[in-house]
Amino acid sequence: MAKPFSEFDGWLRVFWIFSVLSVVLSIVSAIMVLGLITWDRARSFIGSTILVLYCIKLAPLLIDAALTVYVLKIIRGREPDVPSSVAAILIVAFVITIIFRLLELYWLNKHSEVLSKYQHNVDVFYPLKGILFTAIWVQYFRLSERVKVYYGANAFKQGGA
Repeated sequence: MAKPFSEFDGWLRVFWIFSVLSVVLSIVSAIMVLGLITWDRARSFIGSTILVLYCIKLAPLLIDAALTVYVLKIIRGREPDVPSSVAAILIVAFVITIIFRLLELYWLNKHSEVLSKYQHNVDVFYPLKGILFTAIWVQYFRLSERVKVYYGANAFKQGGA
């Protein structure tokens, strides 16, 4: 039997699980980038151009992890402003990711001659995944009956946090 909407369960719990996984994956990815920096420095291969590229890749991972930890901290509370705050944080995280992705593409294009020796893959579908994730969860926090019951009938304030 399904739990009452007044409990933290259902898709709200799924969002919480996705958020935990996101933090873990962001931290693992950040460690991998730091490992690449260390490995390339040990081989004396890394120059300032590649170091900047690594930092461009590292920054959104750390920012996303920090924002998601904040979401995990507030989401269990029952304050009415939580849904609009979570939606605003999701949008901000998405915008930050897009800005850094564009910066990465700009840097790759600007320094293509230096980076031609460097193996680098750009996931062109990453922004699409971010758009879908953000759109689905923002709408969930706006329209869900469970969110309305759990956080209060007037939980989602139009216009963000």
